[in-house]
Amino acid sequence: MEKLSNRLKAKRLETGLTIEEVSEKTRLTTKHIKALEEGDMEFFKDDLSYLRFFLRSYCDAVGFDFEEAKPLLHETIDSYTTAFSKKKLEEQEQIEKNIESKAKQIEKPRAQKQRPKRQKPSLLEKKRWDLSLVSLFAVIAVIAIGLVYAFFVYVLPGLSDDDPNPAPKQEQADTPIVDQKEEPKEEEETSKLAISKTDANHYVIENVQDQEELEIKIVFLSEAWFQLSKNATVMSEPQSKVYTTQESAAFKIVASANDAYTMRFGNWAGAHEISVNGVKVELDETILASKGPQNITLTIKGE
Repeated sequence: MEKLSNRLKAKRLETGLTIEEVSEKTRLTTKHIKALEEGDMEFFKDDLSYLRFFLRSYCDAVGFDFEEAKPLLHETIDSYTTAFSKKKLEEQEQIEKNIESKAKQIEKPRAQKQRPKRQKPSLLEKKRWDLSLVSLFAVIAVIAIGLVYAFFVYVLPGLSDDDPNPAPKQEQADTPIVDQKEEPKEEEETSKLAISKTDANHYVIENVQDQEELEIKIVFLSEAWFQLSKNATVMSEPQSKVYTTQESAAFKIVASANDAYTMRFGNWAGAHEISVNGVKVELDETILASKGPQNITLTIKGE
């Protein structure tokens, strides 16, 4: 159902309708509409007989041809019922295997391993162990006495004597500080490109040379269907499709006087950002406050 659900959602966004508005038109819950757009067949597993009527209501609301959607629906239902039956059969086989495995474990209990009894050490071994400990302590005591004797004889006298002629401290030569003059950075050339407003939906790109390459970038701040036209002719790039939130579309053009580029947005809720060579298009407040479909046109200023 993924192929059908993607086309349904794209058609809704193209018409500028929200899920809540489709729900009001069809009397379907928002959960039913989301399940149709996400291809969630598990949601309709108990209502497969009504799925055809749900889909017809949705198609009528967004203007999608139901006769085109009907073959895809039948194909989806057949695939789902086949996969559901296979899954139930595999689950039953797994249950039978688990029962058979548990029955074998009951018939052949695991033999408990007996731990060998620990033998007590003999009297001779105890005496040998005691002698080893006594020898170890004796060696440690001898080493400790030797360390104390060496400290008092050799180390302590040296700590008490002060050196009458301490070595003079060497003064460090002052190193001259060389003034390092930073080379002046070349001033970055500021862009002379400017964008002015003709009216709420029309803007003019000024101060560009003929045949100069420009990059137009759109950042979508909400999910929306998008299409670009040059002088009323639809362009293949960027692709006309539904763009998700925070997705961007960038395309390069060659400046030519009086060329007009029209951007069609199926949904403006949340607004979108448009820039030319990094210069932001300051859109009119009426456009920013709108929520339905919008057309924004950028025109290259002529001589």
